[in-house]
Amino acid sequence: MKKIFVKKYFVFILFFFMPAFCFAKNAYVPDHYKGTKFTYDGLGLIHLIGEKRFVIGDINYRKSPKIEYHGLKLRYLSSSEFSVGDFVGLKINSKREITDLYLIKKRKDLKK
Repeated sequence: MKKIFVKKYFVFILFFFMPAFCFAKNAYVPDHYKGTKFTYDGLGLIHLIGEKRFVIGDINYRKSPKIEYHGLKLRYLSSSEFSVGDFVGLKINSKREITDLYLIKKRKDLKK
């Protein structure tokens, strides 16, 4: 009886929070894409910045040769604006290379 009770509440909690997980990728839409069907292919913290790759949210991504860097307010940023610990959104191509990287929050602003 106790297991059924726990399972019911687990399922309820899962379905209650499910929309938050589904819509999280759309929560940080850049100003210049408001009103469009813009979505990220992924969100996460930058764990490592390499010459030809990023590790974001424990996933290794290669950089596309034509990678572009963006912000939520500014359409284009320099790659030097990004650092380990920043919260970013990304778009990837069919080769799983990052084509666009969006700076959502700097590391120093995450705890605010």
